[in-house]
Amino acid sequence: MEIVNVSYIGSNGEYQSYSPSDLALINTATVNAVYGTSKFEYIEYFIKDQSGVVLSSNYYATQYGIGENVNPTNGSTNQLYLDPQADAASAGYTRGIVNVKYNFFTKQLLSGPDPTTNFWIKNISSTRTEIQVARQDLSNTELSDTFNAFNNSLASDAYYPDFYLNFGGDIQLIAINAVYVEDINGDGTIIFKLYEPLPAQFTTKSTFWVVTQIAEPA
Repeated sequence: MEIVNVSYIGSNGEYQSYSPSDLALINTATVNAVYGTSKFEYIEYFIKDQSGVVLSSNYYATQYGIGENVNPTNGSTNQLYLDPQADAASAGYTRGIVNVKYNFFTKQLLSGPDPTTNFWIKNISSTRTEIQVARQDLSNTELSDTFNAFNNSLASDAYYPDFYLNFGGDIQLIAINAVYVEDINGDGTIIFKLYEPLPAQFTTKSTFWVVTQIAEPA
């Protein structure tokens, strides 16, 4: 007999968030999120124990239902139905108590959970608030073009959405700025300015992908 306890504990917090003093300086507004407007949107979820340790990860969640409020033009919706008990069971957790954390993201800069599309850290500033990163799978022109498209998309958004560096394992770091540059060898790179110093666990050659958030984690 399968015995797994699942309870709703409210909106799950993020790994990193803005300080109260910075939030006081930011104009905020409530935006009704929709899912399904882009092929780059995805849901990732994590099975955690009661102390928050990640037991299992899934970056390609497909077990969810769609509500009746569907846009007939593009198939997007603002209603998703998740089943944490089924997701925990599919990961092999059928007994005891676990928590399930869901993140709703859009992949950016042609990057994603697939390791072949990850950025890797090439250089870290002395303050650890700037990192220079590169890609193995994109030419200078491809990297420059996708960066310009990403930058223009952020600039044209009325709310200028946050973007994050996703290191996997439910670790997303807030990035506040970015610029495309070619290094002394002529290789295309991107320099990201971080909201907080890069955690010590990440070093040169650590990998990540870039995302924007569709909705608050659940």
